[in-house]
Amino acid sequence: MQPRNKTLYMLSFVFAAACSRTSPDTSSPEPVVEPSPAATAPSERNTADDEIFGVLDVINDEAIAHGEYMKKWAKTQKVKEFAAMMINDHEFVREREKKVRDALDLSATSSRLASDIEQDSRQKLDTMGKIDKGDPLDKAYIDIQVDVHATWLSALDNKMIPFAQTDELRDELEEVRKIVESHYNLAVEMRTNLKTADK
Repeated sequence: MQPRNKTLYMLSFVFAAACSRTSPDTSSPEPVVEPSPAATAPSERNTADDEIFGVLDVINDEAIAHGEYMKKWAKTQKVKEFAAMMINDHEFVREREKKVRDALDLSATSSRLASDIEQDSRQKLDTMGKIDKGDPLDKAYIDIQVDVHATWLSALDNKMIPFAQTDELRDELEEVRKIVESHYNLAVEMRTNLKTADK
């Protein structure tokens, strides 16, 4: 390479290096792409439906427990029949719900609502155990059934049906509500009849 060409080459190299240090970079920066949570964390199914099934399990268990107690200790035939109906209906509902739950690949998990209903129902069962057998117990049992069924209807209407995330569970809850409402209406009627019989 000739001296003059060599000098021009060196000057162009220095000029280019200087420009690279002093000229602002006007190109758009590469966007920083944050990995989405779905891409980095294992997917988690919303557990609302699992918790609803947990509440249904508690309702069925407690209705059956109350019924079993009164099937043994009730005095009047109508109260015995009501208790037997509670056992049969809620055993049927429990079996049907298990089929729905298995089909949806869900489980029955605990929740504050399930715990509250369970605690209340067990307290009522304890109360029945302290009441004299006969008419006083029959009346107390029916009063309790009016109360717990009203609580269950409220839970279904306000805390379960509106939040069910699958059509299958929503349909099942609507069917359960019909059964609970029929039990409630019958308990209210029986309470009136028991009071009338006292007069």
